[in-house]
Amino acid sequence: MALTNNPTLAQAAAEIRAATGRKMQSGLYPNPTVGYQGEQIRGGAQGGGEQGFFVSQDIVLGGKLGLNRQVFEQEKKQSEAEGEEQRLRVINSVRLFYYQSLAAQEMVDLRWKLSQVAEDAVKTSHQLGNVGQADQPDVLQAEVEGEQAELAVAAAEQKQLRVWRGLAATVGKPELPLTRGCSEQTPL
Repeated sequence: MALTNNPTLAQAAAEIRAATGRKMQSGLYPNPTVGYQGEQIRGGAQGGGEQGFFVSQDIVLGGKLGLNRQVFEQEKKQSEAEGEEQRLRVINSVRLFYYQSLAAQEMVDLRWKLSQVAEDAVKTSHQLGNVGQADQPDVLQAEVEGEQAELAVAAAEQKQLRVWRGLAATVGKPELPLTRGCSEQTPL
């Protein structure tokens, strides 16, 4: 998807087409100039004045057209190399975001499991407090750790969403919905 939708690759392709056009144009002779020139033009019974048409053509000598072609051929090759570089950069970015997305997904799952453990600890702490086996500070400490675990889940989910949006933007589909991936599969 990234190779067909990423806007930077379309930009690189446009630059290659432009360099190809400049190369083709550089090898052609300049266009002739055709014109009309008139001085002291007046009407009436006495026609006259100086009037005339002209045609002008620059003639390029000394192999300058061939040299221009070589210069623009190098420019075209440079554009093609930059386009390939951008293609590789996009592929690398997709891979990087893919693995970051998988890691963020695993972190969300881990934080959620830890939050469940902390929630169980809070319930157990309350039960122990009710039967006199735990002090009030122990119960409060368990509640604080439970809330911190919930905040860690929210932070992990935000990071996962941020990484996913980066992946979606790199692929060129910013509307791509967040999905769960499989860590055994590779993107490319």
